[in-house]
Amino acid sequence: MDVREKLIEILSQYGDGFDGDFRDSGVNSIEFVKILVNLENEFNIEFDDEMLDIEKMPTLDALCEMLEKLIEEKDIG
Repeated sequence: MDVREKLIEILSQYGDGFDGDFRDSGVNSIEFVKILVNLENEFNIEFDDEMLDIEKMPTLDALCEMLEKLIEEKDIG
């Protein structure tokens, strides 16, 4: 399972239809932080505090891109 598929699987716990902006899908800032914590646990990574803002990664694509970057950095480091 690739990163995007796993991300979609985790997001499905919070609802369906995350193709656009998370806020348009009804995700609030608290749910967004819960999603990030779940991703941190799943992928053994850590989001910087400033990334805990839904404005920084408002879409599935933006979140997936950041997640892949953090995983790559963890694997390199």
